Amino acid sequence: MNLIYSRLSNSVNYYTMVIEMIASYGMPVGREVFDTCVWIGRFIEAYDKDYKFIYRKDEKMNICHSMKAKDSNIRQALIDRFGEVGTKKNPRMVLWI
Repeated sequence: MNLIYSRLSNSVNYYTMVIEMIASYGMPVGREVFDTCVWIGRFIEAYDKDYKFIYRKDEKMNICHSMKAKDSNIRQALIDRFGEVGTKKNPRMVLWI
């Protein structure tokens, strides 16, 4: 947890953090959704710069131009746009997808 805080709060390479926000579609949700809400709050707390929310339907349309896109389609579209995900040994522009 402290590693995430230090990377986000001390980062000068990030400008606006965009977070996929939870949206209600009238279905019951489980513990994972509430855990995600907690983590969204932690990321915002650690990142003391500008942030914005994006909802899943907007994300699908902006990145894949289709509401039928799945997680794998979104991930591949981001890799195509920004390059492969970086690692410690081989850092790149994108660290997490």
